[in-house]
Amino acid sequence: MKRRYTAVFIVSVLTAMCISTLWAGTRISVAVLPFSINSSETIDYVRDGIWDMLISRLSAGDTIEVINKQAISDAVKALGKSEIKEDDAYSLAKRLHSDYVVWGTVTKIGKGLSIDGKVLDIRNRMSHEGLFQQCENVDAVIPKVNDFASKVESIIMGSLAQRKPAVESGVQGMPQGAALSAEENAADLSAFNPGIVSASKTVDSTGFWLSDKIAKRFKGLDIGDVDADGRNEIVVIDDRTVMIYRREGDALVLLHTIQGRMYDNYIAVDNADVNGNGIREIFVTNVNGSQVESFVLEYRDGGFEKTATGLEWFLRVIGTPVEPMLLAQSRGIDTAFGDGIFSISWKDGRYVEDKRISVPAGLSIYGLTIDAIDASGIERCIALGEYDHLCIYAKTGKALSQIHILGGGDELLWKSDEVYGGSNNFFNYGGNRLAGYSVETPDNVYIELRVLTVDMNRDGKKEVLIAKNLSSVGNILKNLKVYSGSELYHLEWDGIGMRENWKTRKIQGYIADYQFKDIDNDGRSEIVLVLGLSGASSVIAAYDM
Repeated sequence: MKRRYTAVFIVSVLTAMCISTLWAGTRISVAVLPFSINSSETIDYVRDGIWDMLISRLSAGDTIEVINKQAISDAVKALGKSEIKEDDAYSLAKRLHSDYVVWGTVTKIGKGLSIDGKVLDIRNRMSHEGLFQQCENVDAVIPKVNDFASKVESIIMGSLAQRKPAVESGVQGMPQGAALSAEENAADLSAFNPGIVSASKTVDSTGFWLSDKIAKRFKGLDIGDVDADGRNEIVVIDDRTVMIYRREGDALVLLHTIQGRMYDNYIAVDNADVNGNGIREIFVTNVNGSQVESFVLEYRDGGFEKTATGLEWFLRVIGTPVEPMLLAQSRGIDTAFGDGIFSISWKDGRYVEDKRISVPAGLSIYGLTIDAIDASGIERCIALGEYDHLCIYAKTGKALSQIHILGGGDELLWKSDEVYGGSNNFFNYGGNRLAGYSVETPDNVYIELRVLTVDMNRDGKKEVLIAKNLSSVGNILKNLKVYSGSELYHLEWDGIGMRENWKTRKIQGYIADYQFKDIDNDGRSEIVLVLGLSGASSVIAAYDM
């Protein structure tokens, strides 16, 4: 899996030279400083969340380039002041070579918060005042920060329109959807490379591959031979599109695109041959307003057709000791997910619910799997709990409230101290509900990341591969999910609990989904990650163990 960096660098440089001739866009450098806090309580997590969100929102377009957060932190630390004034902001801008600076204060009185910000135009030495947002409570911060970011962008775009075409400290931009620049392709791949691990024992790594950056926010991933040609394809989704790629050498080649409807919201994708015809179907979970309208794609006559639509189930394929199993869960009446999870089989030309799976009632179909993880061969349920703690359960149909009791129920075999998972993939519970809506209502339901079981060390016993997205806010806020990086963990059952064999160092990017499957058709499985980057773009990374 060795990447030919020299060839990529040369091609990227030539491409960038051609694009710079054709594209006259200008990128504006913006430094977003950490806001000062005025509060009798410790609310640093709010400041950090606002900081991460502003960086993410302002990075989403092609014009604004937000300066690296670590560089800003280092510059602020070197300044050595607890409160940043306007002259300090100008000084930091010069140090960071930025065209604009955004900074301000967060004040908390009682339950309410106010965000008071400023934008400095460094070239014209002009301060834009009046960026003020009032929040009823902490959970109302998200929409207010979105509004705040929009106002900041409007100020920058407005002042930019009055400038001369050239900006001294700007750099030439690239059209949306373009590949990585030479610098982006060549610089600091170690930030993405999960092969740099911290391990309690030797980990054998043989290669690392990274796709070009794609101007899509991928939400889900699976790998398998979905067109029956004997080679694996890579199936990814964004909000309303299914894209099928294949890795050809070092290139990622787009084979098919299946476009959805404007109001669709795809949240999960899997593949398996459930109908037994020798062709793996693609299962897409789609939440449309208040309805679950999942569907199935299958390869026929050179393209992909919908062979089942309007399925009122959340869908997930998990690996088991025997074969992959398609699971389904209906939407609940008073909760997002119903209590029962069922296996799905193919009968009389349609997908039907088969057996109810013995997992604790109240678990979501996402963030769980069923497998044997010790020498006994006894299957267990391995699942992420409500607060992202990893739990091992004996097979049971009991409700979680009967298991997670003081002292612990007999069915709960182990619970981690560490938290894992973390996702910004969500649907709106309550759909288009208007009556009685409140900013305090926890409408966003977040989809847990996969839990994978793998025999990576080839000793005949399964281990757990699980991702963790890193957030400065953590799980404190219901509707605030901002991630600054990620890690991947390899855990093994030692008879008492799960011990950590290894974990990666911090990976640049948010892990949207991942698999342990053969991406390059060499007969060996790789760790494959879909990484979300700032600016609504993604990359696919593969690590050969």
